[in-house]
Amino acid sequence: MIITEILPLGAKKSKVLTDEDFAFSLYRGEIKKMELEVGRELTADFLQTELYPLLIRRSRERLLYLLKQRDYTEAELKRKFREGFYPEEIAELALDYGRKLHYVDDRRVAETYIRTRSGEKSARYLKTALLNRGVDKELIEELLEEEAPDETAQICRELKKRHYAADLEKKEEQRIFAALLRKGYSYGAIRDAICTFTCDNS
Repeated sequence: MIITEILPLGAKKSKVLTDEDFAFSLYRGEIKKMELEVGRELTADFLQTELYPLLIRRSRERLLYLLKQRDYTEAELKRKFREGFYPEEIAELALDYGRKLHYVDDRRVAETYIRTRSGEKSARYLKTALLNRGVDKELIEELLEEEAPDETAQICRELKKRHYAADLEKKEEQRIFAALLRKGYSYGAIRDAICTFTCDNS
């Protein structure tokens, strides 16, 4: 494996490219200390005794730093590692380290997300948001079955906030209906909630 390029990466780091589709980033001081330069061969001994241990330690530190800020799904953490130019195998070792400590756990992340938002967000909204964060579809559906949002109560609160009444002009009713659809509520759920709301307020 031979270094083909060393490219600046921000103010303090550089990205090192090789002829074997293997890339990594290091601080410039580390590159100088390791005497890395274009054309140098990275021997198996160097990789195992110097480079990999450094990257593994750095990836774990990065993982812990990120998780101190907020919860991340595995997919989000993988993206963060890619953005930081961590080799895939190094990133996977860091994730495995996090899994063993139960710091990396998509079920826990999804449960927390649903529990803290199910009082105000539709099931469709929650499902879409978690899918976009890379959570498994079957896991999301399982968790939503266990803690399904009370969409009728949510929609009724929206109707009250928007001063809905049975004698509203058609145009205003359509505007409210469209706003609720955009929030992820189904047509049927909105109709059912309107019936409940009008009956409770008649």
